[in-house]
Amino acid sequence: MLAAAAQQVAAAPNFSKVIDMIEQLIERLKQEAAAEADQKAWCDEQLKANKLKRNKKTARANQLTAEIEGYNASIADMGASIETLVKEQRQLTEAMKEATEIREKEHAENTKAI
Repeated sequence: MLAAAAQQVAAAPNFSKVIDMIEQLIERLKQEAAAEADQKAWCDEQLKANKLKRNKKTARANQLTAEIEGYNASIADMGASIETLVKEQRQLTEAMKEATEIREKEHAENTKAI
């Protein structure tokens, strides 16, 4: 009896249109779900690629920052060395001037003595 009722429902033209519409709706929903899954996969792939790029760029920035700090330290050391060398040069110049004056006095005394 149930089978007969199902056949009568299926045979009715209004119900067959409804069934076709429902099947079309289900098919469209399946296609939309597949498209959304593809879009999500693409987005996930792009996010992963961007994260890798960002990590590489961050590592490179950190490396360059460390190099800059090293160069700044070298500049400070070299600046201190330059100051020390300038002082030493000034002292040597003064010492040479004094030694020259002493030699000139001694030379003048030796010249008088001869």
